[in-house]
Amino acid sequence: MKYGICTGLPASEADLATGAPDMIGLAAELGYDYVEMPLAPLAELGEAEFLQVKQKLASAGIKCECLNIFFPASVRLTGDGADEALAGSYIDRALGRAREIGASVVVFGSSGARNVPEKFPYERAFDQLAGMLRVASAAAERNGIEIAIEALNRNESNIILSLGEADRLAVAAGQPNIKILLDYYHFSVESDSKDVLRRLLRENKIIHAHFADPASRGYPQENKPEYAPTFDILREESYGGRFSIEARLGNPNTPRAEMESGLAALRKIIAL
Repeated sequence: MKYGICTGLPASEADLATGAPDMIGLAAELGYDYVEMPLAPLAELGEAEFLQVKQKLASAGIKCECLNIFFPASVRLTGDGADEALAGSYIDRALGRAREIGASVVVFGSSGARNVPEKFPYERAFDQLAGMLRVASAAAERNGIEIAIEALNRNESNIILSLGEADRLAVAAGQPNIKILLDYYHFSVESDSKDVLRRLLRENKIIHAHFADPASRGYPQENKPEYAPTFDILREESYGGRFSIEARLGNPNTPRAEMESGLAALRKIIAL
């Protein structure tokens, strides 16, 4: 099992000089195995800025093994405003950057890009997403990437709200490098199916996971009884992939204590 942390792009030297936390350096110092950064802003960086990100990771001694936020909201994927040519061009650029940064998994959540416009037929939107994933699959294969579909919750999205729906989309895309992410926060908010989770684990379709405490969307601080039913399944089915903390900091300007205790707590929750 590898334990990571979702964070933004590295703080600039100017920001660090004003007291902004060095999340990348802290993650490495505290023993996280990797960081998970957002792909959409990374894809839009100039070459000099992108080089600085790679240098920061190298100097911190930690890898960016996963990327989230595949698409910015400006690249519409559903509805009459969906632009296949724009999406295809973006996919090529973004997944090329993912390869250069060293990532092997890209998470497809991207609610702003995929949400279905009002009155637009659901099945047409679903087919648009499946078609996009087939295009993305080819680019991902060229770059040694797997794509993990993220089921969100109804407060953030109006399509792909369960693991079952994510699996249906992966099956519709029909490509071996299109898999599924378990996000424990969304899974809990939606009271998603544990039977489907178990099935997908047995079918080796779950390739990545996120954690935030469902009550606060914060870092784990202790094991809670309500975690047990889901984490028991993960242990019983021998999930051994990556697990990223994707949570809100209570004190964003002084994150060390939460990052340190959160990593220790997640290790304990998974190991129990």
